[in-house]
Amino acid sequence: MTPDAAVMDALKSSLELGSLDPGSHVPASAQLRRALTRLIEGGSLRPGDALPPVRSLAAALALAPNTVAKAYAALGRDGLTVSRAGAGTVVAAGAWQGSLEQRSALQGWQRHTRDLRAAGIRGDDLRAALEAVLLDEGLDADNAVPGAAPLS
Repeated sequence: MTPDAAVMDALKSSLELGSLDPGSHVPASAQLRRALTRLIEGGSLRPGDALPPVRSLAAALALAPNTVAKAYAALGRDGLTVSRAGAGTVVAAGAWQGSLEQRSALQGWQRHTRDLRAAGIRGDDLRAALEAVLLDEGLDADNAVPGAAPLS
């Protein structure tokens, strides 16, 4: 099985599980982006794996090529893929290892924040608490943690 075929099979099985919903208010490009992100973060797509060409994936999923191109561009902005003219799009080195931990931590923080909001903590109080933590670490809201990839 060629690498493109393996990626296509992984995508098709992922999408058969209901990842793309034509009736959704969420644009198809955003749904595809989420499906590809799950495949990358779940380890089905590894650093260096080539994504199928835009037109091939669009044809296989019955989407417009621009829809797939938008999803690929968003993955690039997220730091999950790298595109080179004539060479296609590949999963970025480190996209799987590092971002999975960072995204998991961020998702945990988001869940905890929702729990705090549900408990009646005001948004202003949460912001002040976050700023206090950042200041304790010698950072402010405009500074990134040294060595950490940006979270998007």
